[in-house]
Amino acid sequence: MGHNSKKHRYFNILKTKKSIENYFKSNPRVEVLVYDGLTAKIANKENAQYLIRGLRNTTDFEYENSLSQINKHLNLDLDTVFLIASTQFAHINSSIIKEVHKYGGDISAFIPFKQS
Repeated sequence: MGHNSKKHRYFNILKTKKSIENYFKSNPRVEVLVYDGLTAKIANKENAQYLIRGLRNTTDFEYENSLSQINKHLNLDLDTVFLIASTQFAHINSSIIKEVHKYGGDISAFIPFKQS
């Protein structure tokens, strides 16, 4: 989980990290890292060869494709794998989830763990 200097994090990063770790606790191949800096650099440091990114629409693709090309330039051993969102979630984005949560709405159908 990287820090994005252009965004303000709504959910506490350490609580979110813990929730993701709990969700994947039966899969020892999943490790959750919190880092500040370039993703390509941390991937190199951790010997990661792949980034998995989700796409909802063509706007996501344009942004993620540019990002993957920069990451590849910074780390030649790093490839990006794109996964297309299922139709039931394609319309959802983090801004909507944060807004619903902020005003007391139920977001449990959109995230795999409970948020306080």
